[in-house]
Formats: sequence, C-alpha cells, structure tokens
Amino acid sequence: MENSTTEKEFDLIDLIKVFWNWFKEYICSPLLFLFKFCVRKWWIGVIGVIFGVAISILFWLLFPVYQGTMILVNNIADSSEFINNIRNFDLTDPQHKSEALGIPIEEVLKIKKIKPHYLCYTDSLMTDYIIDFADSTAKNKTIPLKHKFCIEVEANERSVFPLFNDGIVRYLSSNSYYQRINNQRLAEMKANIKIAEAESVRLDSIVDKKGDDVLLGFSSAGNLMTSMVKPSELVNEKLRLGNMILSATISLEYQNEIVYISSDMQVNDLPKNHITKIVFKYTILSLFLCYAIALLVVYKESLKQFINRENNGKRVDAA
Repeated sequence: MENSTTEKEFDLIDLIKVFWNWFKEYICSPLLFLFKFCVRKWWIGVIGVIFGVAISILFWLLFPVYQGTMILVNNIADSSEFINNIRNFDLTDPQHKSEALGIPIEEVLKIKKIKPHYLCYTDSLMTDYIIDFADSTAKNKTIPLKHKFCIEVEANERSVFPLFNDGIVRYLSSNSYYQRINNQRLAEMKANIKIAEAESVRLDSIVDKKGDDVLLGFSSAGNLMTSMVKPSELVNEKLRLGNMILSATISLEYQNEIVYISSDMQVNDLPKNHITKIVFKYTILSLFLCYAIALLVVYKESLKQFINRENNGKRVDAA
C-alpha cells in the first residue's frame, strides 16, 4: 500500500517536472528571446511608434466618426414598436437603407451605426434623457416615455445627418402597418368630434330652457358620457364641450402624422472616435508589424534552414 502511494507521488512529481520543462522551453524561452531582441533593436520600436502615431492621425483625419441624436414623437403606439423596427432596420443591407430612406447609397455607406434609445423624464424641468431600457427597468425602475424615443446615428461625415433626419421620418411613415393604425386613430378622432358637435347643437337648443334637469351627453377622451345637469349649468358644459372640440380639432390637424420630429438631429462638433484611442490601437499594431518584419529579415537564413530541415524529414518519412 505504501509502495503504491509512493509511486503515485513520484508520478505526480514527474508530471509536474515535464510540464515545467515544456513551459520553460516553449513559453518562457521564446518570450525571453523576443524581449532581448526588442531591447537590442530598440530603434525599431521607435520607428514603430512614430509610424503608428502618423497612421493614427491620418486615419482620424480621413475617417472621423461623428455622432448625432434626434428625438421623435409617435402618435400611434408604444415606443418599443418603433425601437424594435429601427434595430432591425440597422441590420439591413445598404441598398435597402438607401431605398427606404430615399437618400443616395453613397451617403448611406457613410453611416456606421443606427441605434435607437428609450427616453424618460428625470427632473422637474421635464428634460428628455436617453436611457438604456434594460438598465432602467432592472436597476433604476425608470418608466420610459410611451410616445417618445431617440435615435443615435454614427457617420463618417456630418452631411449625412440632415438627410437621415428627413429620411427616417419618411421610412417610418411609409410602413403599411403603422399607416393602418394611424388611419383608425384619425377615424375615431373624427367620429368623436362629430358626436361632440352634435351634442353642442343640442345644447344650443336647450341652453335657455328652465325647469327640470337635462340629460347631457358629451364626448370626453374618446368616450361618450352622460350626466344629469341643471339648466343653469348648461352654459358651463357648453364651454367645456367647445374647448374639447377645439382641442380635438387641433390634434386632428397637427398630430395626424405617424411620427414627427421633436428635436432635429444634434451633431457633436468633434468626432466621437477620440485620437487617443486610435493612437493606442494603431501604435500597438505598428509595433507588432515592425518587430515581426525585423525578425523575418534578421533570421531569414535560420528560418530557411528550419523549413528545409522539416521538408527533408518529411521526405525521409515518406520514403
């Protein structure tokens, strides 16, 4: 029993030694070799840094990424309907975006990302704030606005934003599903106005009547309501009904669209892709390429010998 335990301990120690030798030979040794090579050829690193910074600045100047946001109001559904629509729209090909937005495909290719956001009110000034829906519902318990949402756009040129500003409204307004819902909404508003106007005419005929209470019917918030009022109160009821008709008529005239722009596209003056991030990324890439090329140049003969030796070994095995 003791001999068996001792053999297992030796097997484990041998396994650890094998792993450690493998680690030193294939991990530590190459890394140490690369470190010494980089230290000896430090001037290559300097060239790599200079080249990386130059490429970064050039890339930043030629391909800036501007960010713009706009706020839309919809009259027919919850904001989630439109947000899901825009998320799916962002995944479509440029040709489809060009046809849907009504802008040239050359301009569409400059758009990097289209991202919708929920909005909420978070202060006494009733300021619109962009929120992340998952974060708001899970952590902050913030209730997003039902009929407002925001669209964030990233593009390489600022000229794209005014075109997108108008194009996205055309795209959403041309949706047949939204059009059907909006037509139903407008028909209901017109029907309610007619009911209210008819009731207003009836009030005109009895406003000077004296005596018993009158059964008064009027439309409020889309519902026909009735109540018993005294003749002396009919004037106030008629004024209230007139205000309701005026408000509904204005809504029918000025809020008959599926969506409309609450705030035009606001574009940042400076590019979103900060120069520091680009410099870091391209400098690291430049250093890697410079040292890789230097290794190939310095040790090209050793590399050739290694390749030839491997090929000769394969030929021997094949024979």
